[in-house]
Amino acid sequence: MVSSPSRLAAFALLELLIAGLVVALIAALVLPAVNQSKNQVRASKCIDNSRLVGAAFKSYSDNHRGQFVPFKEHLPAPADAIVKTGNSAFTYWPDLLKEFSGHRGIWHCPGCRLSHDAGSFGIAYNQLLDTAASSGKRVRCESDLSNPGRTVVFADADRIANPQDHPDQWRPLASTANHPEARLQFEIPTSATWEKPGVRRVMNRHLGRATVVFADQHVDVLPVSRLGFQKLADSSARLWDSE
Repeated sequence: MVSSPSRLAAFALLELLIAGLVVALIAALVLPAVNQSKNQVRASKCIDNSRLVGAAFKSYSDNHRGQFVPFKEHLPAPADAIVKTGNSAFTYWPDLLKEFSGHRGIWHCPGCRLSHDAGSFGIAYNQLLDTAASSGKRVRCESDLSNPGRTVVFADADRIANPQDHPDQWRPLASTANHPEARLQFEIPTSATWEKPGVRRVMNRHLGRATVVFADQHVDVLPVSRLGFQKLADSSARLWDSE
């Protein structure tokens, strides 16, 4: 029996539909795995960068009589400055650590959005170590801390769109500020702007975790909720101010 042209066309269409469904199913299974793999690569790169930042931080301290690098100094920014702002009268901590880092790219995070001015800065410095921004005594050296191994000095950070939510739900603003300082420092709960949208906070950038560097230079990967940035967190749980 010879099949009619219409029946052959119907079979061909059915085969195309089945092939399309198979391709869609394969894509649905494979793409999440590919994205997960990419995210893991970014997270690993951020950990490597953070270790190098911690090493540069320690080298600076060793070469400055135990003093921690300041957030910024009133020194003219070098011509090849990593951090370029509208005010060249200041030099920020990445440029102060540059001679000890060995690599210009360690301040950047592969998980950050790129912008024309800010690049992909994503590793921020604790506000507690900034004379101008912190309230009370500034932490200047390791001896100012009761437990350096429990004090975060660098971490994944961004401007937060939903500061009132649970720390593990904090997400960055849809549009990143154009100034590099937006990600060069993270604020602490004693900050006057802590509750405002756009506040600079540590955030879970990689697979639901934040990469953090402690004052004793060890690196860890923890959810922000474990770092005690909640406004009313018990003092023993606050890993940002172990004075």
